[in-house]
Amino acid sequence: MNYRLQFPQQLFPDNAIMRAERVYQSRSDRWRWRWIQRAGQVFLMIGVVLSIISVGMMIISSLWLKPIIPYDDRLNVVIYILTLFTVVWHFSLLLRTMSLSAHSIVREKEAHTWELMILTGVDARQIVRGKWWATIQQQWKRYLILAILRIGIIVWLAGLQGGWFSGTSSIYYTRTQIELAHPVSIVWGVAFIFIVTFANLGYTAACGVVASVSSRRSSSAIARGLIQRTVIALLPIIVLYLVYTQIRWWSQPLSSILGILAASAITLVDNGISVGSLLVGMSYNYMESGGTPVLRDISVDGILASAVAVVGYALITWFALWRAERRAIHEMASPRETPSQNK
Repeated sequence: MNYRLQFPQQLFPDNAIMRAERVYQSRSDRWRWRWIQRAGQVFLMIGVVLSIISVGMMIISSLWLKPIIPYDDRLNVVIYILTLFTVVWHFSLLLRTMSLSAHSIVREKEAHTWELMILTGVDARQIVRGKWWATIQQQWKRYLILAILRIGIIVWLAGLQGGWFSGTSSIYYTRTQIELAHPVSIVWGVAFIFIVTFANLGYTAACGVVASVSSRRSSSAIARGLIQRTVIALLPIIVLYLVYTQIRWWSQPLSSILGILAASAITLVDNGISVGSLLVGMSYNYMESGGTPVLRDISVDGILASAVAVVGYALITWFALWRAERRAIHEMASPRETPSQNK
């Protein structure tokens, strides 16, 4: 069964451009070696099960106020292999998404069908967003599995850094107070990783469309898209660094605001790993004696940073799509008609 995301037509048009691009991408995205695809699906399902178990154990630990994740070297090896696989798969999906979107318009130019498309009267926004939305339609199910894997890995690694698996740390910190993540923070962190993973898909596809409109050859479109994607994501960090170096007087509110902005800016680069770890991670209170673990307060800074990061993703994606529309108009596509022009 073929599931399709349905969103408002004003923002995500379901037009002939999108449908034609969707059919083309589906035909060009087939595996030649079925056994490799089947083996990958089995490994992904194992990773999904482990991720769901890890999140469930994290929530149960917070509700029972008792860490229940066992220490086992064999389990650690499995998690490390799964982490490596997820990292590789993340970048392979990024490159595949960039390839699909970067070829979406430049392919029309190489096949000399771009002129025919713009002569049909379809405006630049419908072309750009149709190509962009077709790429998301093609890739969203893979990013859904990627989001589940990333959630599980962040939960495990956050626990690992806090000493859940380490026998040495559990002995060394016996007399310290264990602080477990609050259930609200965990649920928010899980939702946040889901959102930023899909936001990463939308942003990558948007940068690919920008590169596709701006390029004349398919060979240069992917490289151009990757460069634009990196530069736009790094701009908030650069701006914050320049602001940070110019501040001569500090206060607690200002430090908190800059910390939240810095965490959200880093999220645009690491796709939520640092903020997600902040939300779901366990810590030790070295000033308190050992005993029954306690819950940490709800991570307000983490929640605010995640919210700002989501807004940041929306803004840079909108900016990329806006640039693609302007470039399409420069390439002779029709500008979007306003209600006053229709009268």
